[in-house]
This record gives sequence, structure tokens and C-alpha cells, in this order.
Amino acid sequence: MSLALVSRSRRSGPRLLHPLRAPMLLALTALLSLLSSAGCGGATNGEGAVLASTGDLWAAPQRYEGRRVRTTGVVLRINAGEPDEHYVLEGTAQRRVELRGADPDQLSAMLGRRAEVIGRFHFTETTGLGIEVDTIKVVG
Repeated sequence: MSLALVSRSRRSGPRLLHPLRAPMLLALTALLSLLSSAGCGGATNGEGAVLASTGDLWAAPQRYEGRRVRTTGVVLRINAGEPDEHYVLEGTAQRRVELRGADPDQLSAMLGRRAEVIGRFHFTETTGLGIEVDTIKVVG
């Protein structure tokens, strides 16, 4: 079976696309298909998110760097009322991961409750472990 890409013109009828345009069009179509099936584009559901405990994130942060993760823990506020106030998700053995980019009012309403977080994980020596939150919900 042969695949022919054609363009229609009112004056001359169907004509073949430039020989270099057809492969580029096919490559672009394949890339868009791959990206949509991989859950890219800031999806807010759990599809494409790697399940990892806070302990897993602590043990091997390089493995999860830049990846969408799904994890659970208790929402805590650190340094309440101070300029460096922030929220974390605490798992077993006090393994904490900072919650970034989420609405502080929403996080405040979840204090002390177990929550599931889905978002992009990041780690650096200066900022530590953090998740840029896509979604967060109370699970228990």
C-alpha cells in the first residue's frame, strides 16, 4: 500500500506536495501523536505519573528529576507566619517533600490530613526536594 499526500487546488486539481514536505508532515504527525499519548502538556490527571513514595523520592531523587510523580503523605506547614513559610508532604520516617505552586489557602485547609499529590518532581542541592503541584486531594 502506498501513501500519497496530496494538496487540492481549485485551478489545477490534486497535486503532490513537495517531496521534502511529505516526510516532515509525517514526522510532525507522529511526534504529536507520541506527545499526546505520553501524557505531556501539563495533564492534571494521574496518567503518565510515576507512583513513588516520599521515601523513594528521598532515596533516588535523580531517578525522578523532571518526571511527573504521584505520591501520598500528610500536609504540613513549616515556619508558619515566617517569611520562609512553606508547605510539605510528609511520608513515612519524616521524609518531606516541598509542595510548590499550589494555592496556600487550599493547602491550609488540608493541614494534618493525608493527601495525594500529582505533579512534576524537582531536586537541586540548593532548593531540595519539591513537587510542582498539578493536583492535590485529601485521601483519608
